Amino acid sequence: MHSSWWLRTLLLTVSLLVPALCVPAFRPVVAAPFQTTRCSAVTLTVRPGLHPPQARGPSIQPAPDSPRGPFTVSLPLYPGAVSLASDVAYPYADYPEDPYLQTASAEYHTDDTVGAVKRRIKGAFLGCGWHESGYWSTNASPFTSGIDVTADANPQLTVEVSFGADPAGGSDLGYGVVDVILPPRPAASYLHGPFVVLHIAFGQTRVTPRGYVTHVRHVTVLDRSTIRRLVAAIDSLRDYRDYTAAPLACHPGGGGPSTGPFWLAFIRPNGSVVHAYDGGAGSGQCAFGLAVNGVRWLQDTGIVWNQLLRLAGGRG
Repeated sequence: MHSSWWLRTLLLTVSLLVPALCVPAFRPVVAAPFQTTRCSAVTLTVRPGLHPPQARGPSIQPAPDSPRGPFTVSLPLYPGAVSLASDVAYPYADYPEDPYLQTASAEYHTDDTVGAVKRRIKGAFLGCGWHESGYWSTNASPFTSGIDVTADANPQLTVEVSFGADPAGGSDLGYGVVDVILPPRPAASYLHGPFVVLHIAFGQTRVTPRGYVTHVRHVTVLDRSTIRRLVAAIDSLRDYRDYTAAPLACHPGGGGPSTGPFWLAFIRPNGSVVHAYDGGAGSGQCAFGLAVNGVRWLQDTGIVWNQLLRLAGGRG
């Protein structure tokens, strides 16, 4: 019993004389926050025409009825990139020579390498509702490589993203925004039925030893459901271009026969008539689109043209 008391006393004395060990308090390690790339880090406003204009090459005159906006485009930007006071190079590798073209451009500088900027920006666009639609490279410009990205929600909207090393250090980044914005469809170009009769006149062209020979054929449609389908297809078109002329006939390519254009007369129960003309679907010299009530030109993507071809062949 006495030895036990003596041992407890000794331990207590030692604990009072020996300073406590300095054990640092536990602090969880917190990583520095990752700087994400915002999808709307920069907003540019597009305007009709090419901006800046090209020093050499064809100039683009905006269509008189080109929409004036303002139309803005929000884009991701490389973190820390600084806007340049003046352009280091032309920001567009390519663009459509379209009278309804609208563009905007901006250029930036960053201290990081071209490779790092390209990887980060490409990933940012792909994560912000864009997809890669082209790429290019050259050794003839401060911008030596680039990618094209197109908006998932608007195939007419493209950004040409250019990259180039800065001789003084770091790299330069260029944006060339390209959009084709068409005017709204005029109210007078819509069909207002009901219609009970549809008269169709159309050209049929073939190649003979004497050249192209075109005959005009006629079809009358009395089935109201067929007429309604055609009217619905015409009224569903949205793209509109105010062209000034259209071909009277589309000659075939490759020596084969062709059908078109089509002249249409929609007749209401009271005898009043609405006239329309379809010069072709798609693009090319024979594809000026659809005119209704003298309002031209609606862009027929094929939805109307294909129905007319079936009617011309006796198939409703």
